[in-house]
Amino acid sequence: MRAINYPIFFVLILVIQFKCADQTIQKKEIASNIFESCMETFSDEIKCKEMQDKSEKRSVLPNTNIETGNLYIRQELNDLLDTKSKLYVLELLGEPEEKSIDGGGKEYFIYSRPISKYSKKSSPDNQIIVIFRRGQVTKVLHK
Repeated sequence: MRAINYPIFFVLILVIQFKCADQTIQKKEIASNIFESCMETFSDEIKCKEMQDKSEKRSVLPNTNIETGNLYIRQELNDLLDTKSKLYVLELLGEPEEKSIDGGGKEYFIYSRPISKYSKKSSPDNQIIVIFRRGQVTKVLHK
């Protein structure tokens, strides 16, 4: 039998623990953003607390699909994001590598990491651009 290299094993476990802790922090930040946004809109603390609690109870963490290596199929991703809000996109795909706004009021989230692919056997898309107008997704471009 081969002996396990303990320092490498220990480092691997630490990396996994920090990754999980980072996802928990991201989830709490999203929940607090939901609460703040709700208070601006409704000014009803009870309703906003309920909404925040519901968002914290969700079992799906951001980027879960991406981290496991299961990339979205383009059409599935387009259907998932169609007319969704920026907050939903951030929760589903995480922070984009780049954000930009043009003069016409459109906002662009540019993801350079592999998120989707054309089919199960094809290679991942190099870049995905999510286009928003008035806070809702209007188009998803794949390059």
